[in-house]
Amino acid sequence: MNPPRQDTAGLPEEDHRLLRSWVAEGGPRATRAAVVLLASQGLRNAEIARRLEVSRQTVGHWRQRFDTSGMEGLRERPRPGRPSIIDEAEVITRTVLAPDGSGASRAVARELGYSHAAVAAIRQRWRVTPGNATVPVVPTRPPLPEAEVWVLGLYLDTHRALLLVGTSPAADERHRGASPGADVIAAVDAAVEAALKVPKSPAPGEGRGQDRLTGYLDEARRRHPGASLHAITLWDTGEGGPQAERCARGGVVHHALPVRTTWRTFLRAVVGLDSTRHPESSHRVYLDLAAALTRYADRPGTARERQPVRWLREPIATHFADASRADTDQRRESWGGANQIDLGSFNECVVIEAVRLAGTITRGEISHRTGLTQQSVSRISRSLLRRGILVEDDRRQATSGKPRTPVRLRGDAGHALGIHVDPEVLTAVVVDLDGAIVRSRTEPVAQTASPDQLVDHIARLGRGVLSAAGGAVRPGGFLGIGVATPGPVDVASGTVLDPPLLSVWRDVPLLYMLKDRFRCPIVMEKDSSAAA
Repeated sequence: MNPPRQDTAGLPEEDHRLLRSWVAEGGPRATRAAVVLLASQGLRNAEIARRLEVSRQTVGHWRQRFDTSGMEGLRERPRPGRPSIIDEAEVITRTVLAPDGSGASRAVARELGYSHAAVAAIRQRWRVTPGNATVPVVPTRPPLPEAEVWVLGLYLDTHRALLLVGTSPAADERHRGASPGADVIAAVDAAVEAALKVPKSPAPGEGRGQDRLTGYLDEARRRHPGASLHAITLWDTGEGGPQAERCARGGVVHHALPVRTTWRTFLRAVVGLDSTRHPESSHRVYLDLAAALTRYADRPGTARERQPVRWLREPIATHFADASRADTDQRRESWGGANQIDLGSFNECVVIEAVRLAGTITRGEISHRTGLTQQSVSRISRSLLRRGILVEDDRRQATSGKPRTPVRLRGDAGHALGIHVDPEVLTAVVVDLDGAIVRSRTEPVAQTASPDQLVDHIARLGRGVLSAAGGAVRPGGFLGIGVATPGPVDVASGTVLDPPLLSVWRDVPLLYMLKDRFRCPIVMEKDSSAAA
């Protein structure tokens, strides 16, 4: 903005020089100074507003402030009851943890005592909306990639704390996870507070700390091979050596906290973002983190005499995109260039179900029962016959016209694995397309087993019954796995919430843990719904 040229008779020379310097510097005071300088020429508010491209209300406001308070009226004045420094991570935490519909900028601003314009600007900078419609941007220094962010680990010793996160390209569609809730956030906060009260070491012991951190980063890469790893320093006393160089040697990108946040609110914000965007990040993950911090705080002796916190979460599923592409490629290879079949995959399932229920049925009868046109039924039937899913039966003599050829399912064309999780026994069955059981196996459940041990047990049982089925499952004919588990169940996220007779399974992301062990399509349902 160029300083206006004017007669300065109405202003003291000292004020004139200060106003012109404000105009030259730019920023919020430039417009205020220009308003006063132009007003000193006798210009009306409308003309000043036109020249400066601001509203007449703005011009009138600053003229009044200058008339009543002089130069001091143009300076920044803190608003009563409103903090001068805004913690951005606090705004993000309140937004992502808000119940549906209550995370609007004005609601967050009222609760925190900030202006709604400042809250909206922060949410835009982090790209966070109440419905999680976009992938958030975490403005660390340097910024994290614009990708999905998971909390993978935490390293804490007497001199430093590093939050380990992993990033991967965002999926096309994400289910909203369950909010971690105030109780889980409070548990993590209390555990961190207890860890900070541990008596500090009299000497840094730098070499030993370096070895422990390097080993921790190596273990993180082995446990989470599919994620791009980033370490964010929450705090650092400076006595343990440079973190960036150590992370770089471990193949991990190092980041500092955003400027306008504290480490505590940043930790809360990232936990909230992770939990509300990713079903596999459940209460159990963060209660496990709180437990690790509590164990560290409860050990006797100084921090130097204790093993540092080296928490890493269980592996998360990292193969979804690859599995999706492989499934698409397999279908295109099997069906050739029949794009119409791709678009009509739901109709194909309708045809298969009609044949399964009828046993043997003609194409005309399929069309009558499903409401599909005869052309669609003929096209889908040809594809299923070519792929060996349907076979033709003996022809039926029609009263008029040519004989009709019924079709039926070829039972051995495809097989699926069914798993039933019961508080006392696990059951696994291999079934064919007709629903006939090819192999089955049951094993008792260890009541004291951890979720990881139970999922490993399910995986071993499933692989065992598939191996027992032997040659019955033809190559390329395995369709996937169906899992029935005690409720209540969040089917969208694949999480077992709180089964009454299996308390160790509270908030277990079973679907995603199984997807880490089986690279095939998996569906999950509450056992009563599956039975119905």
